[in-house]
Amino acid sequence: MIEAVRSWLCSIVMVGILLPAVQGLTPEGPLRRIGTSVGGLVLLAALLRPLTGDRLRLPDWELDASEARILGEGEELGEAGARELARLVSERTAVLIGERAAERGTAVEADVEVRVDDGVPLPWAVTLRGERDGAVEAWIASELGIPPERQTWTGAPPSDAAPEGVP
Repeated sequence: MIEAVRSWLCSIVMVGILLPAVQGLTPEGPLRRIGTSVGGLVLLAALLRPLTGDRLRLPDWELDASEARILGEGEELGEAGARELARLVSERTAVLIGERAAERGTAVEADVEVRVDDGVPLPWAVTLRGERDGAVEAWIASELGIPPERQTWTGAPPSDAAPEGVP
């Protein structure tokens, strides 16, 4: 009997500690009001537990299957986020190379290949369209960590540059 009372009091204390913590983390607005209502019902259920005896049981919600599904979806989202981050690193690095080349008076377009190192997407190789510029090549090697052997210069003019003699 004492153990049952002790267990009941512990459950009330735990609910009483958790509810304000959860409420404090919930943003203002309708979500907080819903959380407060649900929390009140949980506290009421904890208080009335001795009256219900063993009749109050949580339904079997097959939590193992749900947990596996949620973890699988989380991994898919993580992979999609990593791909998007790699795409952004590639695009921003290409723009940066074009800007640095333009500062030197060279028209260059870049396609940047990205590889993931310890979960971080980093520029790995670059294909450059435009006339080879040693200073730009050295800047790419020193600032972006792409050595000259992973820089491919095509010599073809960038797509937005008009050929000579054409306005």
